Amino acid sequence: MTPTTLTTLQLVEIPEGTPYRQTIAGAASITAWIEAGAAGSGWPDSQASQNAAQKAITSSAPALLAVDYVALALPDFVTTTRTLNLEQGQMDGRDLWLDAFGSDAQGGKWALYAWQGPEIPQLSDRPLVHRWMQVFALVDLSTNRVNNLFPSIVGQVYE
Repeated sequence: MTPTTLTTLQLVEIPEGTPYRQTIAGAASITAWIEAGAAGSGWPDSQASQNAAQKAITSSAPALLAVDYVALALPDFVTTTRTLNLEQGQMDGRDLWLDAFGSDAQGGKWALYAWQGPEIPQLSDRPLVHRWMQVFALVDLSTNRVNNLFPSIVGQVYE
């Protein structure tokens, strides 16, 4: 987990396979998570918070492109991760989704949005394994401000 400061926005890299919510909670003092579908009306998924997350991703595109995704990759996937070719136009933050809500000890409420970037080329001997660069944006619901972005790599095995 390597923090990089961008004016007031901070990138905190999350290695592939690391429990992302645990890392995010530690970096942002989140004490509890609530699944998006289980939250009540006191936890708004507003257009303003979605817009803040998308804007944070697009405005941080140069820094997100500079992340060493190879260093974040699991050892078996380092070679194929090296072939990932990212371009600034891909960092559009579109089609992000609400992952969870979080609360902190001071009563603050947060929305955690996730955005899936380009797929990383697959290993020829593991065609069912799909991996993507992914960015999590943590939005303060009282201000609709993003203080932290969390770039990572996530994957799924299709059967």
